[in-house]
Amino acid sequence: MDLRLSQPLEVPLPGVVFPTGQPFSNFDYIEGEDFRNCRSLPRIFSQVRQLGFQTMVVEKIHCVGFASEEDRDFGRHEKDFSGSNLRRLSFFKNQFKDLSEIQECTDSDFLGYAILKGNQFTNAPEEWNVFESVIRSSEKPNNYSHTIRCYNVLVYSKHFNILGNLYCDQNGRTNCCAHTALRSVIAATEVGDISYAEINLILEKIKIPFQRDRKPKALTIPQVCKVLDAKGIRYTRDYVTKTSDNDTWSERDHQKLMRVQSRIYKSIEVGCPAFVGFTWKEQRKPEFGEEQEGHAISIFGHTFNDDTWVPRAATQYFTVGRSARYVSSEEWTSTYIGHDESLGSNYCIPRWYLINNPDITSIHVLAVLPNNAELDPVEAEAITICCLDEIMVQQFENTKQYLWFNRLKAAVEGQTVVLRSLFLSGERYLDHLAEIRGWNDRQIECIDKNTIEDLRKVLKGFFWIVEISVQELFPANRRKLGEIVLKATKASREDGDYSNFVFARLPGTFVYPQVLGKLIPLVTSPSQIGSHTELINVHQ
Repeated sequence: MDLRLSQPLEVPLPGVVFPTGQPFSNFDYIEGEDFRNCRSLPRIFSQVRQLGFQTMVVEKIHCVGFASEEDRDFGRHEKDFSGSNLRRLSFFKNQFKDLSEIQECTDSDFLGYAILKGNQFTNAPEEWNVFESVIRSSEKPNNYSHTIRCYNVLVYSKHFNILGNLYCDQNGRTNCCAHTALRSVIAATEVGDISYAEINLILEKIKIPFQRDRKPKALTIPQVCKVLDAKGIRYTRDYVTKTSDNDTWSERDHQKLMRVQSRIYKSIEVGCPAFVGFTWKEQRKPEFGEEQEGHAISIFGHTFNDDTWVPRAATQYFTVGRSARYVSSEEWTSTYIGHDESLGSNYCIPRWYLINNPDITSIHVLAVLPNNAELDPVEAEAITICCLDEIMVQQFENTKQYLWFNRLKAAVEGQTVVLRSLFLSGERYLDHLAEIRGWNDRQIECIDKNTIEDLRKVLKGFFWIVEISVQELFPANRRKLGEIVLKATKASREDGDYSNFVFARLPGTFVYPQVLGKLIPLVTSPSQIGSHTELINVHQ
């Protein structure tokens, strides 16, 4: 049974209602209930306080599901384990004083929950931790969490739905920080939640078990990969370590660092989470190479700062080959949004923190991909910029009248074009084409129905839709000049292989390959939109 749906115990009451407006104190409550060693609980209370919570319901609940699995795991490996207690804390933004009033509450009133687990041992105090929690995502307009999932929670006698990302603590005995990051990452995929016991069982079966007697306890990256493999989750793996003992990364490391950063962003932008492991200077063991053990966090969102200076002032472009360059939409990302079990949930993590911290010596990123994507987003953008380069070389008579096509051409030639890659079904992209409108005339600048029906014949399955924009248009207006559509379910064989290219929509024109896999010659057909249009809203 799902722990979130566990029935409340009737001892002494099925639940207690706490009004949490003034003078209720989060600190007094945590200290009074002896939850001091529950390290991330203050952060959860801080989050719901920011969201305006006015009422908390606390229930003692039956030990079922993953909590019961953990107890059995404890029983097998911890001789002094004697049992556990569970508390479910539910947070509401409306005021009420009696359990019966929960029936009047709605999902919009529900801010989230935290299930606390107190593990009991014969010769030690009860050890409390946040076994799991989901808190509503921040309502700040420039915070983007594309990987959120819906969780159903029973509070007293009513079910509530909450959208968010699963957070959990380690217990330090049968699991560690990598377990918690792995659980959060897997829960954000189509696979769904996984228990710590299942993670450990997977590793035992393949003869690389979690070492419970190590201090501190840790999983290696290869162990994490094996769990992802066992669950059928696709991902890319990127690793970088300092090549010297200096505090700064060498020039040789720079390209790897850019790729690591890019992997994180591109995964979360298409609705997939990322597992990030890093090693501190005092933990570094050069002989272990990529099997370094350190700390692990999960990342599932980002913030967007439309006034970011970097894309204009620096040359942090991605280079494809010797000359083709572009600016990734990542450059307007200020922070990542993620969980760190040692600190709490839904933190904004400065994008360059891991790279700029002199005490961090290695970074390892496992960026989850959509399961049916053979082509990854880094390759998709590399193909896109090469296609754009070739398109701009060829002279199309039907584009000369469009100012925005000429502006795009100048951006491509000036290596300042902006790319944003998204993974969508053909149907979802066609819906977008039917909705978009140009800037000049909403009645005239739209894609006609016949064109959409013609495209429907070729847009079967899933595709990388790489949006194309320019630097002052993309961040300020959230608008673009078109897209390049690539087959996502076909891997790119080698440089110069354009067999993934389906077509491009650019100002005033559609561009198609006349011969599959070749960019010469290209053919065109008119598009009714000659200016810029809105970006794809991935929240829909």
